Amino acid sequence: MSSRRKLFVAIGIGIVLSGPPVAAINLWLGSIAEQQGVEELELSARRHMALSEARIAQTVETLDRVAARNIDSCRPGHIDALRQMTFVTTPNKELSIVAPDGRTLCTDVGSQPEQRTVVASEPLSKNSPVLLEVVRLGARPEQWIRIRRPGVDGANGVAAFRIAYDERGRF
Repeated sequence: MSSRRKLFVAIGIGIVLSGPPVAAINLWLGSIAEQQGVEELELSARRHMALSEARIAQTVETLDRVAARNIDSCRPGHIDALRQMTFVTTPNKELSIVAPDGRTLCTDVGSQPEQRTVVASEPLSKNSPVLLEVVRLGARPEQWIRIRRPGVDGANGVAAFRIAYDERGRF
């Protein structure tokens, strides 16, 4: 047998003998990478949920403070108070006075310029009077989150708006 042929046979035997261990290592490393990816996604999801829940809790706290001050009309003093509260709570884009049937009566910028359509509405938590609503403003395609605290005994309530997702897809 020529030395060249022996070299090709040796290379072939080396490939056959080293192939299964290399494939096994490749599968093992692939499963480790997949597991790390799953763990990172779970961690990111938990972080995102915790951040969203904290922002919602902050908004509910703001609505409770507004309601405690008996701000429930479109009088200039009440609109000024809504403006001040909007700047205090950064996740909020708007505070508004809402009729018992859910219609927006006025906002912290004054009158309501656009029709609001409630797409979905659910209690924020079991036995909670606070509602988490998905709302569309006029003909705009984006959806907004409205957290609404209804008034007591048929009185006007208050609500806070924030965009459902920002430009980076975050709540």
